[in-house]
Amino acid sequence: MGAFLLINAALGAGLLNYPVAYDRLGGLVYATIIQLFAAILMMTTMLILIYCAQINNEDSYHGVMRTMCGQRVMRISAASIAITCFGICVTFVIIIGDQFDRIFATYIGREFCHYWWANRFFTMTVTAIVFTWPMCYFRRLDFLRHINVLGVIASFYIIFLNIYSYYNHEPDPYHKYQIRTEPQSLLEFVAALPVVFFAYQTHEIVIPVYDTMAEKNIQSFSKSILISMLALLILYCLAGSYGYLTFGSNVAPDIMLMYNANDPIVLAGIIALIIKMITTYPPVVFCGRETIVRIILSRYRRQQQQQLRSGYECLTDENESLLSSANNYEHRWNIIITTIWNISVLILAIVIPNITIAIGFLGSLASCNVFIFPGIALFALIKRYRQFGYNHHHQNHQNHHHNHGRKQRSKFIETTSAVQYVDDGDGDDDLITERQSWFSSKFNIRHNRWLQNLLQIYSIFIIMMGIVMFIIILIQVYHDFQQPFEHGAVCDLISINQSTANSTQSANSTQSDRRSMN
Repeated sequence: MGAFLLINAALGAGLLNYPVAYDRLGGLVYATIIQLFAAILMMTTMLILIYCAQINNEDSYHGVMRTMCGQRVMRISAASIAITCFGICVTFVIIIGDQFDRIFATYIGREFCHYWWANRFFTMTVTAIVFTWPMCYFRRLDFLRHINVLGVIASFYIIFLNIYSYYNHEPDPYHKYQIRTEPQSLLEFVAALPVVFFAYQTHEIVIPVYDTMAEKNIQSFSKSILISMLALLILYCLAGSYGYLTFGSNVAPDIMLMYNANDPIVLAGIIALIIKMITTYPPVVFCGRETIVRIILSRYRRQQQQQLRSGYECLTDENESLLSSANNYEHRWNIIITTIWNISVLILAIVIPNITIAIGFLGSLASCNVFIFPGIALFALIKRYRQFGYNHHHQNHQNHHHNHGRKQRSKFIETTSAVQYVDDGDGDDDLITERQSWFSSKFNIRHNRWLQNLLQIYSIFIIMMGIVMFIIILIQVYHDFQQPFEHGAVCDLISINQSTANSTQSANSTQSDRRSMN
């Protein structure tokens, strides 16, 4: 079950952009090697998060960052996840616009953008306001549970279309393409990495998925992670390889734009993809909104909790009014944040021409969520093991705890009952309980100095790799913005302007001909 949830979370918009990533990475061989490397790195960083969550008894990504790295890092990671969710929503709206463009271009022709009702601006705006926005204001999304199954089917359908098109596609003699065997440039190669890492990214939900397990065991859950990564590797290799071999260097940023909607099989896939984007949009908004609300209302919630604790022994009408006011206050913030979120997403989706730029930006944030923050957590864990003598006997810790007391601002203090106190920067020591885990007993991190050194070096490696990727990807995103656009909102404007200019030129030439005849 855990493997299915991870696969379902990972499969999505990355599938559409994968053939372009193959082109930038330098062909099938380079892309496959990079995917193997990415899958291994993803598994290790997910295990880091799970291990830290288990020893700290946390059930969320933010909670792990708080107990391991403090409030500041927790807020930064929360902001990164919120921005990632925002970028995913932008990508969804762009994909919806792309699919309508594909349908109208097939049945109306390339001049479809001249009709206001078929223009990209109109289709994205109407779809967002009528279908996606109303669902974002519900407090619960239980009604989407069964519809989300269609999203999984749509993801597999895209892979099927890539394979189907490879064996049924007729090459265009006027648009020849090449199949690369090596990267064209180092910058382009590195800039394609975020597409791969974004496609395998499930770190934001891996801890909640682990927490829902009846028996929380890293050994069994590591098998789920391995199965999910192998399944994703096979699925993405099929989608990327067949899509790239079919269209080569001519492949569009959105692979669905390359297919002819006259084919009923393709049309069914396009419609399923639109429904998937519409139904997947609200849960992503919920995730990002909850993160923002936690940051904004954290102080207000603490004040409410203190007031409720003071009157906990006797539940009075005043306490009930406090609960009611807190819920109303949070509900108002939910409405405000959701409205600003939806409007901003729509504006950016109209401005950004294709999903390559959007996914590139998401990949830069993914480098933080899957490398930098887990690396910092691992570094902090090893530092605490070393600093507070985990290599000593339990009795030494008990004596140390007895002599200094709880008032000492310690990071980790282990007692005979496996109770620890963690300073998260708020002035109080938070109580956490460590469970016996297969991972710690198997690799014996506490008592193995050599393994501690190796893990510390690895933590520095993934942190530095995440930082370098973040910078290079932003440079490539800026470079992509400078390139001419082949489709999308900007293309519509260019087409309209060119049409207006051509009509004006023809009118002027007609008038000049009449004057010459006279």
